[in-house]
Amino acid sequence: MKGPALLLIVVGLMLGPGYYYFIEFASGEAVETHQLTERNARWVLPDGAILRLKSGLAYKPVALDMGPESNRYRLRFTFDMMPRDAIPSGVHNTYQVSVLQGDLAIFERNFEVAGSGAEKVATQPFDVVYPGSYILLIEEVGTPPLGVSGVKLEVIAKAEKPRMWLAFCGLVLMGAGILVVLRDMIRKTARPRF
Repeated sequence: MKGPALLLIVVGLMLGPGYYYFIEFASGEAVETHQLTERNARWVLPDGAILRLKSGLAYKPVALDMGPESNRYRLRFTFDMMPRDAIPSGVHNTYQVSVLQGDLAIFERNFEVAGSGAEKVATQPFDVVYPGSYILLIEEVGTPPLGVSGVKLEVIAKAEKPRMWLAFCGLVLMGAGILVVLRDMIRKTARPRF
């Protein structure tokens, strides 16, 4: 592989997939951290309202102060899974995370967690329109087959939005490098005609 082709592929990887995944999943700053251990089917919210859950248990709701000046928020969870001897494949816990302002859900996602030890899950970034106090609720969907001793929540603010034109330019550079490599391979394997 020649130098220019390798350079095109490396720069393309960095500007394309590397840049996109870094911005989408690693950008921003942690502004709050909470340790969640208590679970219940009924919680009293900070405003005095009572929250009852039908489908399972939820971790204690967390009050978050958020505003549009710190927009693009991302939630990162670390689940402390209890050790087990053998976990059959396909067994996982399902969770729903909701960010509420009053009775209105401004963000809601479901995700699955499996494995043992510290399992990390990050949500896609979301924006808030109005400054104020929000409630974060993470609830179990059904009865979880895997044991969890606690959940660490990190609230990431000011997560950047990827510039898609830059990511596409990286993909084009990577594709050009791969084409140069393929062209050189075809030339080497082609037999000379007499």
